[in-house]
Amino acid sequence: MLRENIRAVRSFIPPGVVLLAVTKGQPHERIREAASLGLRDFGENRVQEAERKIPLLDIPGLRWHMLGPVQRNKARNIAELFDMVQSIDSARAAEVLGRRCAALGKRMDILLEVNITREVQRQGVAPEEVLALAKELSGIPHLRLRGLMAIAPNTPAEETRPYFRRMRMLFEECHKAIPSMDVLSMGMSNDYRIAIEEGSTMVRLGRALFSG
Repeated sequence: MLRENIRAVRSFIPPGVVLLAVTKGQPHERIREAASLGLRDFGENRVQEAERKIPLLDIPGLRWHMLGPVQRNKARNIAELFDMVQSIDSARAAEVLGRRCAALGKRMDILLEVNITREVQRQGVAPEEVLALAKELSGIPHLRLRGLMAIAPNTPAEETRPYFRRMRMLFEECHKAIPSMDVLSMGMSNDYRIAIEEGSTMVRLGRALFSG
């Protein structure tokens, strides 16, 4: 079923859009199967779970993305395990991560998470603060700000379109100021098609790949 799911998703995703498999709750054997079918980008939400899985998946070419909150006491582990952190929402968290990367002699790709829905229970920076924080993050040593990430509201798929459109506008604004920003990570299993139509360059899929 995994093979069929991947084929179905890829039939819609155009060239240039990265397919990231969200592997929260998936055993390492399932991730290995996905890698054997050509997937290369994988995302985890919890450091503790990643610590168990990633050492068991020493497969050349895999890229690991941190999707969950960046706890400062886990910054060292994050710096060691991951290739990109998509959930940066403060300069302080970024600075701590940058110091950990410096100690490892590593440069980490990061995305700035935007609370595009303005829901109080969600993490992320407010839309009106994005550009200023992006400029600040772009100057932190050992980090490379690559773009923006957001999670749309849990609504019928078509209702997510205005949020994705707003994210695209924010991304374009940031890209003008910081040309190295080239990643717009938005779209999940229920709404990734709309996200792509609105300009996503990376979709994060769990259920669409691993269900069945």
